[in-house]
Amino acid sequence: MDCNHVLASSGKSIAERFELNLKQRPTIFVGGKIPSQPKQIPSQHLKTGNMLLKALRNLLEPRAIKIESAKNLKAKCLNKPFCAILLKGGPPEPYVKTAMKVSDTHHS
Repeated sequence: MDCNHVLASSGKSIAERFELNLKQRPTIFVGGKIPSQPKQIPSQHLKTGNMLLKALRNLLEPRAIKIESAKNLKAKCLNKPFCAILLKGGPPEPYVKTAMKVSDTHHS
């Protein structure tokens, strides 16, 4: 991809539009449904294939995160296009597991 190509819609190059560092070689970024905007893979994750794979999984796979404050809840969940909250209190009932699986396949 020619990252120096100027986009007619914004007048910016692809690199400028998506804040890509072209000095970092190789320049690898991922985009699509998740993440909603292309994100560059940091150079520290390009040392081995396993490190790259781990970075890609972290960007692409939905995962649970621990919420510790209202600010954290807003930033990590409520301001996102999709958010599911599961409260810990014991083992989830079978219907909860089913709902989570259906939700995951529906929004993947």
